[in-house]
Amino acid sequence: MTEVDSFVSPLRPGPKESVEDLRRGLVRFAAARPELNRIMIKEASAPSDRLSWLVDTHIRRRYEAFTAVWLRMRDAGHGRAVPVELVYHLAIGAASLLHANAPEVDALTGVRASDPETVEAHADAMIEMFVGG
Repeated sequence: MTEVDSFVSPLRPGPKESVEDLRRGLVRFAAARPELNRIMIKEASAPSDRLSWLVDTHIRRRYEAFTAVWLRMRDAGHGRAVPVELVYHLAIGAASLLHANAPEVDALTGVRASDPETVEAHADAMIEMFVGG
């Protein structure tokens, strides 16, 4: 497993627990690699051969794994009624923007996005938003 794959596995077996693990892994990954979201915002803003390569080589399989976990949880009666076509980008944005925009977050709020306590509080808030208490 590569570091980039780490946000989709390993997951606990229960549908709600697996989504919680997925969200927490996504936030931790975004905190550790904020430059990835900065690159993706740039690359995804216009059609290009490079974007096609990124989608085909890296993004599509993560999207499919992510949405499969989401559907399993939603079908088990947990979580919010978020359409599967939207949930991936909602989750990516919620997990990564705080870290991609860390200098702005610090200037505005005084919060250091990379502090371990902030990362865990961010993951908890994201789980609460998508899964509920």
